[in-house]
Amino acid sequence: MNKRLEELLAELQQLSPMPDDDVVIQEQLDAYNRVIHGLYEVLQQDKDPRAIQPLIASFGYIDGFDLYQTTGTTLRLFDVEQLMPHLLDAVQHGERGQRAWAAELLGDIGDRAAVPHLLPLLSDPAEYVRARAAFALGMIGDPATREAIEQLQNYPSEEVRDAVEIALENFGNAGAYRNIIDIEHYFMSNNFMESLVLEYVYDPSAEMVTVTCDYAYDAVLAVLQREKPPLMQGNKGYHREFRRLIFLGIHGYERKVGTSKSLRLHQDNYSAKLHERSVTIQGLIVRRNLRGDALKAQIDLGDFGSCTLSFTSLQVDRKFARSTGKRPDSEEWDYTDIDTLEPIDFYSPFAKS
Repeated sequence: MNKRLEELLAELQQLSPMPDDDVVIQEQLDAYNRVIHGLYEVLQQDKDPRAIQPLIASFGYIDGFDLYQTTGTTLRLFDVEQLMPHLLDAVQHGERGQRAWAAELLGDIGDRAAVPHLLPLLSDPAEYVRARAAFALGMIGDPATREAIEQLQNYPSEEVRDAVEIALENFGNAGAYRNIIDIEHYFMSNNFMESLVLEYVYDPSAEMVTVTCDYAYDAVLAVLQREKPPLMQGNKGYHREFRRLIFLGIHGYERKVGTSKSLRLHQDNYSAKLHERSVTIQGLIVRRNLRGDALKAQIDLGDFGSCTLSFTSLQVDRKFARSTGKRPDSEEWDYTDIDTLEPIDFYSPFAKS
């Protein structure tokens, strides 16, 4: 076993199972967050199936203040054939937190072989387990389970009723939820820290937020590792990677202004071209909500402030550019698209020429 993986699993075992949400302390959450993110990075390169059981065994009851979404994303790195036996065992014999999250993951997989193991959870003594089981059965969409789910429509717990409502409204239509899972995975796999923000636009009429940036992570990582940046290698090497994130179907948008007086003038729109003060992404966290039908993003833009928003889908655009030299009598550089060879405006790389 990979030494780093072995160390992280040993730490995870010390934390497992996590305490219920109503008694867990911040120190435990911080340690768990660090370990799970470490495991995600290691398992991307080395999918050792011996990590599956410890990950499942780590779940506490409810959602770990959103941290268990990351654990679920980490488990989804494994093949279904590797996951299924562990998940089926957890829904039958695990603690209540493990039963709930194993049910959720079985719903994500969508295999009807899980149905006989999920149906008993609709009468589980733990309400959150009932809710996740109903949600999972709705995602799987076996017609034989619909009546059993409907029997919980008037259940006293609002959490259970909400899960039942979503399950019935989207019965057998797991595609939308798998799209949400894919978005979670994207933000786990792509680090936007220290990326220079070129444009930020909130458009309430179109219900979307757009963040365009000079994506920095790969280049910064290479420098830290004292390696030649991979983006400079090969005949089609490039100097810049631009990314545009378009958060769609947004609601619950909240903006918190930053400490810079000059940047406060740009409440919901910012352009690096029009402002001499640069803005970088200092944090970008995306989690699923408890209902499982939308995602919540927390975007920290340093001195520009931060925003939180819920959204239902994401569009990602990418462009790679090579510099063609400095402009005469200027500190600015010219760039061309490596695919089309057309000029690119550094500050608006996705603008149509």
